[in-house]
Amino acid sequence: MHVESVAWIAERKDVLCGFFWLLTLVTYFDYVKNRTWVRYLLVILTFCLGLMAKPMIVTLPAVLLLLDVWPLGRSFAVGLLWEKVPMVILSAAVSIETYVAQWHGGAVDAVSVHPLSERIGNSLVSYVTYIVKFFWPANLSVFYPYPKSVPVGQALVAGLVLIGITVFALRSFRNRRYLTVGWLWFLVTTLPVIGLVPVGAQARADRYTYIPLIGLGIMVAWGAQEAIGRWPAAKSMVVGSLAVACCGFLFVTWFQLHYWRSSADLFRHAISATKGNYVAYNNLGVALKSQGHLDEAAADFYEAIGIQPNFADGHVNLGIAFADKGRLTDALVEISEAVRLNPASSDAHLNRALVLKMLGRMSDSVSEYRQAIQIQPDNAEAYAGLGGALAAQGKTEEALASLRTSIGLQPGYASGHYGLGCVLAAAGQMNDAVAEFSAAIRLQPDFPEAHYNLGTALAARQRLNEAVDEFGLALKLRPDYAKAHFSLGAALAILGRVDEAIPHFAEAVRIDPTFSDARESLEYALSLQNKAKKQ
Repeated sequence: MHVESVAWIAERKDVLCGFFWLLTLVTYFDYVKNRTWVRYLLVILTFCLGLMAKPMIVTLPAVLLLLDVWPLGRSFAVGLLWEKVPMVILSAAVSIETYVAQWHGGAVDAVSVHPLSERIGNSLVSYVTYIVKFFWPANLSVFYPYPKSVPVGQALVAGLVLIGITVFALRSFRNRRYLTVGWLWFLVTTLPVIGLVPVGAQARADRYTYIPLIGLGIMVAWGAQEAIGRWPAAKSMVVGSLAVACCGFLFVTWFQLHYWRSSADLFRHAISATKGNYVAYNNLGVALKSQGHLDEAAADFYEAIGIQPNFADGHVNLGIAFADKGRLTDALVEISEAVRLNPASSDAHLNRALVLKMLGRMSDSVSEYRQAIQIQPDNAEAYAGLGGALAAQGKTEEALASLRTSIGLQPGYASGHYGLGCVLAAAGQMNDAVAEFSAAIRLQPDFPEAHYNLGTALAARQRLNEAVDEFGLALKLRPDYAKAHFSLGAALAILGRVDEAIPHFAEAVRIDPTFSDARESLEYALSLQNKAKKQ
């Protein structure tokens, strides 16, 4: 179940938080043995480091109280509560800050989307699901879609199961405190992520159990120890059973890791392991699109919005796929639907602006870019796109200002430098254009358009040998780049290397038969070659 926390680089914080959680336990046990201010401050320090890694650790003060009871065996006193107060205050502050950040980031779903009754039902089912998967970790998914509704009967059964286990664990307090502590550890540490406060569209997540399942592990481990103590003859059976279970978990963990080899494998598995997983279909489409499989990607985006018609991201991605296939009108329809569904999405407005620009509707494009910027003022991509649209309208100064703002917001944004270079080149400021194209290539060496435009700017400055090198690099990155073949041929011809120029003119014509300048240049170069042979 914890492959997700370890194999997914974005969840490194899970492992780091888990490390500081356990380190805090070590420092706390040391403090209990010898209570000094230095040891107490070390507990607070390790706890703070855990909070910096991930807010999941906020429940640790409650767990420490449980551990005071067992196995530390500390007698209850007000002092046990007071020594946890600084940690509780820190936990409360981090919890509030996290909630506010998630709210502003759009991750906290509105209560109207998931009513309290629905969230309670899903929480009860999730608790039981985590227990089942602890013992039988099958059909694990990177994303579990939130159910459209939780059957009342299912929620009631889950609630009764939890009540039953809780009553049993509490009644075991006198003789088997490990059952009480282990069970309450599981309940308490899962509570912040069980879904009562809906964060994101998932119903539950395997990564949320990284710490909570230690509680169930305590119940199993100490339970096995007690069984061996009570029935020594059963030792071989108990140990053998646990060894077989560990080997089984090792095997399925190895198997689960294979799904994380690529995004496509991961989301295909998520689709097979769950029902109605529109997020998995959408993300599979994104993965396939990045591999150039546009038709398959579009089919997956269709599946996503078929399951969840109000899924704005799915409409955006389908629109982008249409745009990549040249179906600009269809692209505009899909992205406009995304804007209607989520008017506060800067990304939707940004992509709508891009399609409008491709359709030649520059005024509408400028308006969309401005809306994207109004929603997200630090959106460097929106400023860069706005600069390109303004340049197409002949508003050079405004375009330059917008593109410079883009670079100011994100100095490492290669496309911003590239766009600025294009506008400067069109304005005849070739030296500055060369500098911007060079900056774009320095930030993104595999940028064929930047190499091509740098070559064009160098050629305009009569630096033909350098231009030849840049055109060659552009073609190395993109062999079917007709303009680069033509420009390389032209530069070679000017340098007197007509025989080398001819194949590039011919390739430009082959790639784009409507490329009249390349065809004329090819004919002229061939005539020069024939004259040279006759002489």
